[in-house]
Amino acid sequence: MVKLIPKITEKINEVLKKEELTPLETPERFLKRTHGRKHRYSTVCQDKKGRRFIFYARLHDSPFEKERMTTEVKLAKVLMKKRYDLFPRYFKGEIKKDFEWILREYFDEDPLEDRKNIERLKRKISQEEILRICKALLKFQKIKIINFPFLKKFDLKKYLQLPEQIEKEKIFSGERLRKLEEFLKKNFKILKKENEYFCHGDLQIGNIILFDKKIKIIDLESAQISNFAFDVCFLWGRLWRERKVARKILDNFYKILPRNKKETFEVLFRLNSLFVGFHSFVQKPKEYDKKTIQERKRFFLNVLRKSLESLEELKKL
Repeated sequence: MVKLIPKITEKINEVLKKEELTPLETPERFLKRTHGRKHRYSTVCQDKKGRRFIFYARLHDSPFEKERMTTEVKLAKVLMKKRYDLFPRYFKGEIKKDFEWILREYFDEDPLEDRKNIERLKRKISQEEILRICKALLKFQKIKIINFPFLKKFDLKKYLQLPEQIEKEKIFSGERLRKLEEFLKKNFKILKKENEYFCHGDLQIGNIILFDKKIKIIDLESAQISNFAFDVCFLWGRLWRERKVARKILDNFYKILPRNKKETFEVLFRLNSLFVGFHSFVQKPKEYDKKTIQERKRFFLNVLRKSLESLEELKKL
């Protein structure tokens, strides 16, 4: 059951008043509209000069959400001094005793996800826009993680737990389980070696904004240090309802990837497909009815099976 931070609306209103910001939607209305399901409050705000911003504040009394929001506030403080054109501008952020908040740049354009249908594109994406997304993903590899010493490294033990988890869910036969164990054992050294890149961690179309030949990646709560194929794989998987675009993103990213990284990418993408595929398979998004959840499960079951074969087989999905 979701638990809200005690007196959180009053606390957020105090911050808004202190910062002289007028919200488009008050915390009270936001909670009523979302029935308290959203882990953080977000709204467009306006200052006395008429400038617009996006304001975020944590709502849920949860150690997990606290850690995520704290990560983004810390990132915001670095990005206020050292800007990357991939990310929005951050203007303020604070880690208070019992909640955290951020003020970032406002964009007229919304993210690519359809507001009423999760994991669906709200519009068609051109080839140029697909290439822009791929180039942004490639730029992640050049971000120096030394600038973000507070980011945690991805716990690679989670990959090793997959055989046991998959067996428990009765997803694979004994033969496939043995193949999975062998694949993980054979390539674990690669995972270890490549676990050194800036990673968004939750790169889906709801966190990508395209406009004026630019791209902005928002919501950095899940940022971590991981391998350079994770975000590509996560986005590719989350586009399970938009396979034509997913295939183009994977194909274009692979084409622009430096030649000396292609072979490693093939292995990493398969490993990440196993991880993303399993956790997506067991999810039951509350926005979906039973039929759509089953369709989603079937897709990610195929991801798990094809991950044991080759990248080429995954590309066909």
